[in-house]
Amino acid sequence: MAKLVRFNNGEIAWQLIDIPAVNETTGTLKVIEFGREIDFEVKRVFYLCDLEDNVSRGFHAHEDLKQFVFCMSGSFTLILDNGSTIKKYKMTPQSSGVWLDGKVWREMHHFSEGSLMVVLCDREYEFDNVVRDYDLFKKNVGAIRK
Repeated sequence: MAKLVRFNNGEIAWQLIDIPAVNETTGTLKVIEFGREIDFEVKRVFYLCDLEDNVSRGFHAHEDLKQFVFCMSGSFTLILDNGSTIKKYKMTPQSSGVWLDGKVWREMHHFSEGSLMVVLCDREYEFDNVVRDYDLFKKNVGAIRK
């Protein structure tokens, strides 16, 4: 499975990044560090929990944002679209995290009971411009030619 997917212009759209684990007799410690797993200063952290059965989330992109997405508990499906490639990833606490450029269209589906999705962001919410129209997203990433 490709660990790195690019936009048509060559910029990185997303990258699967292994989260280092220290396995001990009392459990597993996972570590995410600035300068190693993520290349941005974290300005905001949010998480999704207590999700209803059959709920789907996302259905948007951002004008300019860097994120690191990972699963802390349970599982969910993450669908990513860069305008020319669509990939589906099953996210679990054992899977890689995903470094994600904001311009990528994202959808989350099939949350298991007790799932916990965590997102680290490089900016505060008030400075985040969300793109909720799929045609505008495709135009923004150069998938639609005038």
